[in-house]
Amino acid sequence: MAIMVMGCTSSTSPTGSPQGSVTSTQSLTESLHPGTDHMEGTGDARQSFTVTESGTRVFTMDYQGEQPFTVELRDSQGTILEILADEPGRYNGIMASDPLQTGTYYLDVTASGPWTIDISSQ
Repeated sequence: MAIMVMGCTSSTSPTGSPQGSVTSTQSLTESLHPGTDHMEGTGDARQSFTVTESGTRVFTMDYQGEQPFTVELRDSQGTILEILADEPGRYNGIMASDPLQTGTYYLDVTASGPWTIDISSQ
């Protein structure tokens, strides 16, 4: 049985400015994809996640809006490490990051409609 924690959070940037709201879901038990973070929202948002073991992360993204969809991976200082998605409209795809060290990272999402992002270890 998987226990799920869900909540609506208002994230802030590394400089403290508020961003859009997202729902973050994380399984607390071993399941099909242990260590997977699930994020979802509608519109622009900045969401943080923590890497507890260094390594590559896989980002599975789905976007149902009609306007451009961009996902930027940023470090704790706000520096863009990678652009995970830069699409003109609807999108469903997978992108692997360069290996990440332990620490806090951010996803900056630019969107006009609903999106989901699953982050898993490789």
